[in-house]
Amino acid sequence: MDEKPVAIVTASSRGIGAACARELARRGYELVLLARSEEVEALAGSLAGVAVRGSVASPDDLARTVATAEERFG
Repeated sequence: MDEKPVAIVTASSRGIGAACARELARRGYELVLLARSEEVEALAGSLAGVAVRGSVASPDDLARTVATAEERFG
């Protein structure tokens, strides 16, 4: 069984974060995207990824992002 690599991309709703997410998706990564903006949900959907609304400044949001990645992708 081939497992795809998984990436967590923060600040991913626009700019460099969104560009990194698109490139990682192009390279075959499973994605968990974290951003405060609701735009992260549309981007995650377009890349077959998972969106988490939150901030990198919040330890709880970061923990929730990692937990989401583990639950979804192992």
